[in-house]
Amino acid sequence: MDSILNLLFEKWENDISLPNGFNFGCKDVYCHDYIDINRITIDELQQFRNVYFPISLNQDFNCIFKKGFFSQTILSLLHNKKIKVLLLREHEGGGDHKEFFKKLYQLIKDNNLHTDSFYIHFANKNLIKYYTESIGDVGMNLHITDWLLEHTSLQLNKAIESNKINELGYKFEKRNFEDAIRKFNFLCFNRVPKAHRVSLLVKLTKEGIISNTDWSMLFAPNEFLPFYGETKYKGKNVFDVQHFSKYFDRKELYSLEKELRYFFVTKKKTIYEPESKNIFEYFGDTKTTHFKQSYDNSYCSIVTETSFENNEEHLTEKSFKPFINLHLGVFLAPYKHLERLREYGFKTFGDLWDESYDDIVSPKDRMDAVVTLIKELNDGDKLNKLYYQAKDILEYNQNVAFNFWKRESCKEYFKKLADEVLL
Repeated sequence: MDSILNLLFEKWENDISLPNGFNFGCKDVYCHDYIDINRITIDELQQFRNVYFPISLNQDFNCIFKKGFFSQTILSLLHNKKIKVLLLREHEGGGDHKEFFKKLYQLIKDNNLHTDSFYIHFANKNLIKYYTESIGDVGMNLHITDWLLEHTSLQLNKAIESNKINELGYKFEKRNFEDAIRKFNFLCFNRVPKAHRVSLLVKLTKEGIISNTDWSMLFAPNEFLPFYGETKYKGKNVFDVQHFSKYFDRKELYSLEKELRYFFVTKKKTIYEPESKNIFEYFGDTKTTHFKQSYDNSYCSIVTETSFENNEEHLTEKSFKPFINLHLGVFLAPYKHLERLREYGFKTFGDLWDESYDDIVSPKDRMDAVVTLIKELNDGDKLNKLYYQAKDILEYNQNVAFNFWKRESCKEYFKKLADEVLL
């Protein structure tokens, strides 16, 4: 008999369940993408064992601490161990995870609940570290998911299967290795102007490499204006000079202010991107930034990961994009990032160039080493030659990326929950 996950939904409308926390901005949980589910009402609860109260925290993972989120009925069911809470978050970031665990533990204690009734399924690779450092192991059930990476792979396979024009006006095409002379050596997709991304582009400008780079930088709406602390957003500086002092000394900051301002305030798409109704739709989505023409006109992706300076494990779909699109890759990412990619089955490019930047703990020194490498790769037709030498590696990595969804770690996790007996 196939596993079925029993999920309790408190509010219903026209016989359709509303997401738990709907009034607090929560959307439906993604369990049904991986396993058959029973949607249960409170009146039906006594007919089932092993029932979870699922909550999607994708929009705001602090919403469960708002007054009235948990009704007295749900708190009573939790107190009597009739149900368990399943907290789900597909995204890797979202805020202060240590503070999240402190608040969650306080909520449990304040309502005389049981820590082992809480199941947490987040994409953040440092979840257990945050948990133990903030409150110790108090008996909660934690699981780190590879949802983001598996979902990226799955969506690309679905895009090929459907063969349909997406909302951006083009079909996704799986690239084949082709002989071509490309206009740019490098491709550097960026959306949010984080300090490490802006700093890298400034350093590439200083080295005369930016003209050989098809780059982009787009802003989230609340980040259009603030720079160097001149403007505040909701009483908080979004950017100030301290962000950049981690990568430049004081003299450089004065001499490069013009360049720093340029990359911060310039809203620029890469040259070959398709036009879309919303300039932001093209970025940060698992089915986009795979426009064939962009990759066909450059050899090597410079991947600026979401996280860089804190040196915590942080691997997102951004690091998959070179592999999916038969590109070489240099990664501005946390310490030991390449090592983690290899643990996932990918081959990096240490046989072609020096990847010792991955072993540098200092973010500033690691960035400088990345720039030095990019400068070396930018020399003459070096990248053109290396690209053809890497054919087997590129095709191997693409195959790993397209088959990554078959790991099905989410499916296995939800199946395990469904088969678990409530004590």
